[in-house]
Amino acid sequence: MILGLLSAYKFISFSINNKIIIKQNNSFQIKTYSLLGTAGQCLLKPPPYNQHFPYFLYNIGGGLFNLIFAFISFGLCIIFKDNFVIKITLSTFALINLFTGCLNLLPLKLDVPNDGYNILMMFKEKDSRFGFYSQMTIYDLMINGIKLQDMDETLFQLPDNCNLNNPLNQSIVINKIARLHEQLKFNKAKILIDQLNQ
Repeated sequence: MILGLLSAYKFISFSINNKIIIKQNNSFQIKTYSLLGTAGQCLLKPPPYNQHFPYFLYNIGGGLFNLIFAFISFGLCIIFKDNFVIKITLSTFALINLFTGCLNLLPLKLDVPNDGYNILMMFKEKDSRFGFYSQMTIYDLMINGIKLQDMDETLFQLPDNCNLNNPLNQSIVINKIARLHEQLKFNKAKILIDQLNQ
């Protein structure tokens, strides 16, 4: 959240385990929410899209802070080396943060691609940055009650000759399929589903 806000993103939601704080229509609400593969998540509204779209700091932030807290905890273990309870507590905290940080920053394509994988894809394939922008913008609009069919059509347009094996580009197609379902255009949606499956 901190590095995202420093990159001109704006707050949408912050979740830990199954609790989420959401900003809807300029007010904050606490709700129950769960997403497979994440112990916590911070989603922010991106700044306007352009060729210098900021993606790196936002995506590295969570894992980076995990690593910072891990090293701070290891350092405190040395200071409190004579207090067994504090040393064990800090060691456990450090190991959990080290594991979580590495799990988040090492590029892994799991059920939900992690931040490290997203960074790698956006570095290698610059056009996939639009997929990231599109996802975050659509999420912000949906949180504020706007239906997919009422959103700007450009949010659902793939960059030319983009790689559909890249999950960030796939997300554009998946959102477009959902939009076509809302519009009751099931035949067009089926064509896109077949293309994605191929």
